[in-house]
Formats: sequence, structure tokens, C-alpha cells
Amino acid sequence: MINYIEGKIIKNSENKVLILNNGIAYEINCNNVKKVNVKLFIVPIFNDGYTFFGFESYKHKEIFEKLIKIKGIGPKIAFKVVCSSGDGELSFDKIIRIKGVSSRKAEDIISGMNIKKNPSKLVKELKSLGFDEVFITHKLDNIDLSKPDEEIVKEFLK
Repeated sequence: MINYIEGKIIKNSENKVLILNNGIAYEINCNNVKKVNVKLFIVPIFNDGYTFFGFESYKHKEIFEKLIKIKGIGPKIAFKVVCSSGDGELSFDKIIRIKGVSSRKAEDIISGMNIKKNPSKLVKELKSLGFDEVFITHKLDNIDLSKPDEEIVKEFLK
């Protein structure tokens, strides 16, 4: 199985490159590669043939592999999520802005990756209901923020 490749880019498009390595050209899905000679960590996906996804950092490769294990998240969505993560940090706010990712899928990703949500949106909504900000933050500290918003609000109101 291919896990890593070094080679020269002979064709570069927005999300794909053609890399020449030892006389063989490999088409690899990757994001914004600006170099001529590249080193990529590869994740091969087999559907009607192999599709390769390449990442310049091992951290991005690991994130991609975790994402594709989440139910309902395929390699195309996982690739978009990794590409939008930039520094490798994922947040609900970043994920929800990705074309093709619904709020439900974003919550599944947050939950599947064990990422804590930024509670600022929830705090704002709860303040609009008349709750004190100190009380809100204290109560949210004791709630698992990886759950969907509806469940967080239910636990908050207990």
C-alpha cells in the first residue's frame, strides 16, 4: 500500500496534482501545493479503483483517516474538512462553512473527533433567554460540549 510519495509535479490543478515518481505518474487529490518537488503522505481509498488523497503533513493525514471513520463522512467531505482546517485545528464554525456540510454533519464531525465546541453561540442564545453569563459559563463547564446543541440545552435546563 502506498503511504508516502516524493516526486515532481508535472500537472497541477486546484485540488489535484499529477506527480512523477520513478517514471510513473500518480494522480493525487491534494490542496494548494505550490512546490515543484513534493513529499506527500498518502491515503489510498478504493471504490471503483484507487483514489489517492495526499497531505503535506502527517497530522493532516491522521485527521483525514479519523474523519473517514465517522459514519456519514466520506473521503470527499473529509478532504474538504482537512483542506479548510489550515493549521489542523477544527472547530464547528470552520466546518459549518464548508460547502456540502450541513449543521448535522458538522455536529457529527465534532462529536466523532471529540472536539469541544466554542460555546460562545450558546452563551449568546442563553443570555437572550435571560440567563446570567456567569451562571451560563459555570453550568456549561459541567456539560459535554461535543453533543448536539439541542442536547446541550436540555442538560443546561435540568
